[in-house]
This record gives sequence, structure tokens and C-alpha cells, in this order.
Amino acid sequence: MIEINGAEGEGGGQVLRTSLALAAMTGQAFKIEGIRAGRKTPGLMRQHLTCVLAVRDICNAEANGAAVGSTALEFVPESVKPGKYSWSVGTAGSVTLVLQAVVPPLMAARGASEVTIEGGTHVLMAPVWDFFENSLVPALNEMGGGISVKLERHGFYPSGGGRVHVKIEPTQEMRRVSWRERGEVESVKPKILMANLPRHIAERQIGRIQKELGWEVGEDAIMDVKPSFSACNAVILEARTARGVHCAAAVGEYSTRAEAVAARAIQDMKRWTGSTAWAGEHLADQLLTPLVIAGGELTCETWSSHAATNVQTMRKFGCEVDVAEDRGVFACAVRPILNERHSKVASIPDTGGG
Repeated sequence: MIEINGAEGEGGGQVLRTSLALAAMTGQAFKIEGIRAGRKTPGLMRQHLTCVLAVRDICNAEANGAAVGSTALEFVPESVKPGKYSWSVGTAGSVTLVLQAVVPPLMAARGASEVTIEGGTHVLMAPVWDFFENSLVPALNEMGGGISVKLERHGFYPSGGGRVHVKIEPTQEMRRVSWRERGEVESVKPKILMANLPRHIAERQIGRIQKELGWEVGEDAIMDVKPSFSACNAVILEARTARGVHCAAAVGEYSTRAEAVAARAIQDMKRWTGSTAWAGEHLADQLLTPLVIAGGELTCETWSSHAATNVQTMRKFGCEVDVAEDRGVFACAVRPILNERHSKVASIPDTGGG
């Protein structure tokens, strides 16, 4: 059984989610202690518990210690089972972080799956739904995944109530990918989500985007979200190249000025456009675990603590990951691990190429 210290790396939920996904994909059991030891409230919160229960369901695992507040967990998986699944976080906990744990194992399974999750779709400290749909899913499908998604209802802090649906079709062949060059930006798309808040907030954010990025932003960029159980504002900036979409987003919070929210998304976009790397820090972080299916490489403009924690955890499960930095651009290469020595998911050939 693999032993993992939850206090290592960024000390939050990332090490748990990565461990759960890799346990399901490789069939290796693990024991983690010190779950979220680096947070003010250590242990499993509702969102993290939902991740545990979701991965437990898809691979019929034993999950000893699966309870809110638990700081230790033993997880013993069996084979991944494609099928129809439904989970509710019960709060505004992020649905995209639950998907981070369950999508890679289901991508490598032998049959189709449908997943429905209720919770938060646009919340602090987590990838927003637009990022998952427009940046991450196309990249996963380039690997050979057959993923389609639908946002059925938005969910904001503190009430949540969002609902998303994800279909994962079986794939005969996964492809090794090479994401090193991104090409020129071909188009941009700004969007401002507004729920139960005055419109002048969005108008001030439009002014900041136009001033800082020089983008044309019309009134049609403002999306009034109805119904919504909570008041919320989110700024979402998307830049499309021939190789994918970079999504920079920021979610508003109480006592934070509208311009400050916009500034967070703007700075993210500026970091990416000012680099030659293919991925921003969040996309790189989210793609590391799926890359073990068939292998591949990517470049990114920031090597985050989440990415470093991912790599540290992946190596405990036998994954071979190389990371190098050259003139401010980080390159990461992941060798495929899902081969005949791991029988819990379908054997995937390494076809090479990009």
C-alpha cells in the first residue's frame, strides 16, 4: 500500500484528488494521513468527501475514513466500472474538482459513462465551468477522449445549486500528445456573469478589460444568470489559438471591488500572452494526471504548487515525469503508465506523434 503524507506539497486537496484518480487508474491502494494539513480547517470537507465517494463508486473501492473532518484515509480500489453516476456536493463545493478525480479513470475505462454532479460551478479557488468546458475538455478529446458536457444550471457561493452533465464515450485508441507550441491568438471572447447584482459592476469590469487588454467588449458580453440561489459575479476571458483555448477567470467575493475581480483575470491572461508556452498554470495542472493514460508533453508559463504536488504524488504511483525550465517556460513530459502491468483499465497503446 502506497503511503502518502497529505501535508506535503501545497498541503491541500490536490494530493488527495491526484491519489484517488491514480489509484482508480492503476489499481494501487494508498493510505494518506494529514489530509489538508496545510489548511485552516484540516481534514475532508464536503467537496473532498464527494471526491472520495465518487471515485469509490466508479471502482468499487474500500474507503476507510471517508467522513467529513477525517484526516486519514485508506483507499483500496477494484476495477473501474463505466456507467451512469450522480453525486451532489451538498454545498457550493466545486464540481470541476470532483470531475478532476473521476474523469481520467473513466476515460481509460472500457465503456461509456454519464456523470451528473450538483454543487458549485463558479466558485473561489477552483477552475470555473467555462475553463473545464472550453479549455480542458478539448485537450482531453485531442488525447482521444470522447467527452461531451452540458451546464444545466449555474451554482455560486454560498448556496451552490449548480448542475452539470458529462458524457464519456469509450475510445478505441488514446494518442500521445505534444503540446509545446500554441501559435498566435486568433480570437478572444470576454464574458461577465452576473447574478442578483447591479449591472454597473459588469460595466466597470468591461472598462477595465478594454483599458488593460485592448479588447473590444460589447454589452452582449454581460450574461444575466437566472435563476440563481446566490448573488455572484465572474469575469471570464478566453483567447483561442489553433491549438486550444486559454481561459482566465476570476470570481467575485464580498467586499472586493469589481475592478479588482477583473484585474485578477486580466493578469492571468497577460501572463499567458506574454509567454511562449502552450498552457497556463491551471490547464497544465489539470492535464498532468490524464497524461499518464497515453503519455505526452506540454509547456506552461507557470509551474504552480498544485502542479509540483501533482508530480510528487504521481511519482509515488510509479509515474515517470520530467520537468525542466528554460528561460521562464516550463516543459513537462509524462511517460504512459497504463500498460499491461496495470490491469485495472484497458490497455492503451502509445502511438507517438502529436
